[in-house]
Parts: sequence; C-alpha cells; structure tokens
Amino acid sequence: LDDSMVLSSDGTYQYDGGDQLCGAEDDTVAKVGAWEFNAENAVMTFDPGMESEVSVNIITLDESTVVLSGQYVSELFGTFEIMGSYSSN
Repeated sequence: LDDSMVLSSDGTYQYDGGDQLCGAEDDTVAKVGAWEFNAENAVMTFDPGMESEVSVNIITLDESTVVLSGQYVSELFGTFEIMGSYSSN
C-alpha cells in the first residue's frame, strides 16, 4: 500500500515499491520502464513488448489525473483486480 509510480511525458516510468514489500513478485524497491497510451481503445500498456508487459483500461483521464483498472496475474497467488489513481504534481 506504499507503492508509488511516476509517469513521465516521454513514455517512461519510475516505480518505487516503498518500505513494505509484499513478497512474491513485489520484491523490487525501484524499477524503471516504458509505457504507451492507446487513445482509440482507452488502454495504457506498461513495458510493451517485454515479458512483464501489462495492459490496463483507462477509466478516467484529464489534465491532472489518470485512473487505471485491470488485472494482475501472480505466479504464486493467482489473479488480482487492480486499480490505480495517478495525479500530476
């Protein structure tokens, strides 16, 4: 619950797992990667073309906020529904 992610306008992101890692796949304090936006389908993809690629639906998008919803499949724990809200600083 202490994870954070910075989405940059150049299509990159910086992920910080926080002080409380949950275990399993949540074992990385810091990670960088790429993201891309498909406006026609209202989808955002993290790490496109990589083994770790994840696509999520865009629920809300405006000048200062994006709300994303999707699923994450864990090798150890199965499928989770995920939702994230990101605000501009």
